[in-house]
Amino acid sequence: MSVTGLAAARADQSLPKADLVCSARSNTALVRFGMADEGDTLPIRRLPAAIDDGLSARRAGERTDCRLPNGHAVRIRMGVGQSFAYGMGGADSPAFFSLWIDGRVVLSRKQWKPGYEKDFDPWTAAVVIRDSSLTFCTATDDEGPLRCRATKFDLAAKRRDLVEYPADGRKPLPAGTWLLAASAPDPKLCRHFLDGARPKLDKIMAGWDDEAIFDAKLDFKAIPAGPNPFAPRVALASIERGGRTYRLAMFSAETHYFDGDIAVIAPAAATDPELTALSAHDEDKALAPWPAGWIVISGGQPGLYPKVSSRYVHLTPLRIDGRLYFLAHPTNKLETPPAQLVGVGADLKPRVVCVFNQVEANFG
Repeated sequence: MSVTGLAAARADQSLPKADLVCSARSNTALVRFGMADEGDTLPIRRLPAAIDDGLSARRAGERTDCRLPNGHAVRIRMGVGQSFAYGMGGADSPAFFSLWIDGRVVLSRKQWKPGYEKDFDPWTAAVVIRDSSLTFCTATDDEGPLRCRATKFDLAAKRRDLVEYPADGRKPLPAGTWLLAASAPDPKLCRHFLDGARPKLDKIMAGWDDEAIFDAKLDFKAIPAGPNPFAPRVALASIERGGRTYRLAMFSAETHYFDGDIAVIAPAAATDPELTALSAHDEDKALAPWPAGWIVISGGQPGLYPKVSSRYVHLTPLRIDGRLYFLAHPTNKLETPPAQLVGVGADLKPRVVCVFNQVEANFG
């Protein structure tokens, strides 16, 4: 099975990072946070030795597990909120973390880095863990002067996390693993597609290639952008179905009002001007009404993210063994399922042929 039309990777960028270290001589652990470029270690922020027993003097890494002298196992997991290419500070995602001690959830999704231009919210630079207390050291930004404050906790009162630490001892599937949902009209097709595309799906979900929708071996022709930067991009291609030729138009944008893709299958006689005229010329509408008989493939349709606006579902056209499909996923990562494979029936109408789930990171 051959699959074409998948995206390329994004260049390196500064990322939020976290590190955990346990003392070998006292029941003290230190969690450190900060921003660093891909491949670089966290910048060192020293705390008073009376607070962290000198642990902040150690070189930072990206460790997530350690054990204290009293035998307690400590684990952290960091997460980052969704970023957007628009909106107030949309690309500045917040970051959070969870903390487990001996399989109990001490902190869940605790924000350490504010996001979306919340400039006056404090950053957490470090958390010092002791037997019954957590000391949070915060600053007004990732380099400002630190203020440390201790708070008590009762480990015995915290709940056990049977997802992170299953009772049978089995390791859960790694976060990010793509899975095929139970029901599918053609499970063989879905399994073959997933086997071939699994390493590349995350790149599509992250939108790492602005030209991904035009790279489907369908001979797309990108239409030059007009004077309005908010108008959707348009790309045109020809497709064959049942021995007949049709025009395929992709309307795409990454703006606050329209962050998605809409595909339209039109008769072969449809001209470039007829297709491109449907692109919005005002930000207050996505696309003009479609002519009768044209097939629209988008979100907001039965089975294809019916509760999501057509403007907020992305479509990546793919060739699978010579046939046209679309990999669909919602712009908002909170919407489910995270991905669907959409086929084009003999009547040219879209049909969801595969539903994919993804193992999410556990944050307690």
